[in-house]
Amino acid sequence: MKQFQILVPPGWFMVDLRDDLDAQVEHFVSLRLAGVPRDRARSVGPTLTKSLTEVVRTLSDGGAVGLTLPVEVHDALAATPTAVYMPLTVPDGQDPIDVLLAVAASDMSAKTVDVGDLVSIRLSEDVDATAPVQDGLSQAANILNAPIGQEAVGMTATRHHVRYLMGDPGDPERWVDVAFSVTSTSLAGSADLADVLIELFDETVQSFRWLS
Repeated sequence: MKQFQILVPPGWFMVDLRDDLDAQVEHFVSLRLAGVPRDRARSVGPTLTKSLTEVVRTLSDGGAVGLTLPVEVHDALAATPTAVYMPLTVPDGQDPIDVLLAVAASDMSAKTVDVGDLVSIRLSEDVDATAPVQDGLSQAANILNAPIGQEAVGMTATRHHVRYLMGDPGDPERWVDVAFSVTSTSLAGSADLADVLIELFDETVQSFRWLS
């Protein structure tokens, strides 16, 4: 897959999964903890570094080439929104266009979109995420030895997925699979925030360009 460029929104961070991961994780953690009291930064810094390192190494080992995520944590959301960039996987002997047509024919959410001069389709899906989110809250409560907050009791959650498959019909090395995920809850304002972030992702994809 060839090099590309894409707009990184203000307050977001791009991890190049083909470059020095440890240095980028360290930089991200320093940004995330900027302004946090020193004692708290020292206590949460190693945990944040370890968890993000595991994520980026797993993505890199799986073939992903880029990850964007916000520096600031949104309390209204159940998980950090992320966008992952991967080469579009095409079976041997098949053309990327054939893959797009097959996906579009099998997914009712598929629609063609204009992204510069690229051929592209957009897919979307909402999945119930209540069980994993509640499990995460329970684990956090056990670790902190504290009850789950009253506002989270009975809370439901939904994971929103948006995916773009796009590329240049004249070059098999210029095809990309971009997947965005954000998890909202039934708490006030959470779904609206997720919608805003999905709109931001859609706008960001419009800036995608190949460099070579």
